This record gives sequence, C-alpha cells and structure tokens, in this order.
Amino acid sequence: MHKLTRIVLAILALALLASCGTLPESRADPHDTLGTSALAGLLSPLQLGNVFFDGETPRVGVRAEGERVRWELRDLRGVRVLEGEQPARHGTLTLRLPRGERGFYRLTVEDLQGGTVLNRAETTLAVLSRHDFSRFGPEDSIFAAQTHFGQFIGGKPEYDPASQSYVGLGQPKNDPELAPLLAYAGVREVRDELPWSTVEPPEGETRGVYAFPESYDRYVAALEAQDIGLYSILNYGNRLYDTDAEGVGAIPYTDEGRAGFAAYALALLERYGDAITGFEVWNEINAGAAPWNRGPCRNQPPLQPEVMRCHAALYRATHEALEAVRPELPVTGPAGVTLPYGYLEAIFREGALDYLDAVTVHPYGYPAAPEFAEQV
Repeated sequence: MHKLTRIVLAILALALLASCGTLPESRADPHDTLGTSALAGLLSPLQLGNVFFDGETPRVGVRAEGERVRWELRDLRGVRVLEGEQPARHGTLTLRLPRGERGFYRLTVEDLQGGTVLNRAETTLAVLSRHDFSRFGPEDSIFAAQTHFGQFIGGKPEYDPASQSYVGLGQPKNDPELAPLLAYAGVREVRDELPWSTVEPPEGETRGVYAFPESYDRYVAALEAQDIGLYSILNYGNRLYDTDAEGVGAIPYTDEGRAGFAAYALALLERYGDAITGFEVWNEINAGAAPWNRGPCRNQPPLQPEVMRCHAALYRATHEALEAVRPELPVTGPAGVTLPYGYLEAIFREGALDYLDAVTVHPYGYPAAPEFAEQV
C-alpha cells in the first residue's frame, strides 16, 4: 500500500477510535469500569487490560469482605452466558471463568454476606485470536490509533528553569504500559503529541532551549519496544513567539514564529529520531472556536484569504525544515474537523497542497455533521 494512502486511512481510523472511545484508558483511570471496581476494593486485574487469548482461561482478582462471591458474565449483546458462586477464602480469590470463546464480555461480581450484597463491581474482558503482527511495520500496516500518552491529568511535570529540565513524571492521561495492547491489535502507528510549549518551555523565558519530560521519553520508548511508530502532532502555540491579545501562544503568524515552530519539530527529530514516522501540523486548525486556535490566524467564517495564507505559510515552513533533514518523512495536515471542503479548497488555492504529503480530517459530528461541513 502506498505510504500516503496508508496515512490517510490510518488517520480516519484513529479519528473514529478516538470518538468511539475504543481504546481503554489507563488501568489507574478512575473513570473506567475497571478503575472504579479496583477503587471499590472488589476487583483487580491480573492481566493487562483484561485481554486474553485463545486457550487462556480469563481470570480476575477479587478482594471480598463477605463469605462468598456471586458473578455473571454477559456477552456483547447483553446475553448472560455464564454465572456462578464460590467461597471467598481469606478475603481474596482468583475468579477463573471457563469461557475460552472469542468475544467481548462484561463481568459483574457481587460480594455477599448471607443475603446481603456488601459490594458490587463490573469490568470488561476480551478473548482474542492470537495473531503475529510482527511482520508488519509502520510503513505497511493500515492500523493506527490515537493514544493521548502525551496529555496529562492533574498537572504536567514542573519545569525548573535553573536546571533547564523537568521535575517529576506528572500524571499522564494514559499509561504507556498499554503499548503491548496496541501491538496485540495490530496497531503499528499511533497519533500522539509532544506539545511545543512543553518541549520549548516558556517558563524559561529563553527561546531555543528544549526540555523533555521523562514521561515523554517513557512513552516513546514503550512504543519503540513494540515496533510502533509515532505519528506526532506538532501542536499549539508558544508565548515565547506569537501571542494573542491576552498574551497566550497563538497560531504562528510571523516568519519568526513559524521558524520557531519548525525548529521545535527539528528538536523532536533530534531527540527521538526514527521513532517518529510522521508529523501532523497543528490539530483542527480550521475550528475557530477551539481554545488552542488563537491570534490573527484564527479561522472565523467567512473564510478569509489572509488567514488561509497564514495557515499555508505554516505548512510550508514546517515542510521545508523537515525536508532538509528527513525528506522521506511525511508531513501532513490540517487535521481538519468534520470534512471541511471549503476550507481545504481555500488553503489549496494558497499553495498548501505543495507542502502536505497527505491531507487529514477528523470526520466527527462536531461542530456540525460532515455533510454540512461547507458551513463550518
């Protein structure tokens, strides 16, 4: 399959994955059912992601307070396929489910004392066929996913200007321990981010000083260990360069700002090298209402030629800088939200297509259904 075709298909696939919530969150995420169960003190995972393979017996750890546990297993349609009870010896047990058939299941467990339910929890599990995807590399697999390893919840690591480095890991939104699950599914490229304002911290008040949180190094290393390429988003403003009226980093609108943005891309390549298999310039830059789109190059209807020229200039500056060092590396964009035909035609008229190796879109239903994209 041609590299560019693969990228377009991959981006369409990952957009749907992200919108549907197909990928599991971190095992420590308190918002998913497994995390809630673990916090409730009843269930604990014994295998990464509760993903099992043909021939394996699905099993889940139970920490009960009562004398016994009652459980049931339902399939994807909600049909109960198994149920049972067993004693809770010493308060802990391994629940082994005699279900080796492939499928996606929901497990419900109740902690019982006499006729009283002390606790109840749910989790999901899957039984998959085991396939060898090792013969596929990032260059010839059509499967990709959005992972959000580069985002943080509860604050990112603290930048120390004196040492020009980050302190602590912060709390990444997703745990790179999930990388093997991506490999199990045949994913050979992920779309994720290493934002400009993190890599070139404005807290240091000095341009051209780059720093990389340890959590970034960890997630890139986890992907490399699974032979998964990083299709990296080059995203968002940096107040060391162009800003909006409030002093917040904006879409680069000066030659100086665009040069800084391109230099940030080169800094990523210098740090992570062949682990990066492609770049996407910005994210949903056509969505004027998005809080990351700021400054005079923010897209507002009707489409303004000077804004389109600004966006095209950003693609050009980035592409030319990267082409000089890694000409085979795809540079793509605009990661347009919906299917923004009018916007795409407008930036193409300004020459953007000469500096994009593939055109990417996010066909969501926000802020309008794709068929109404002309109005976005």
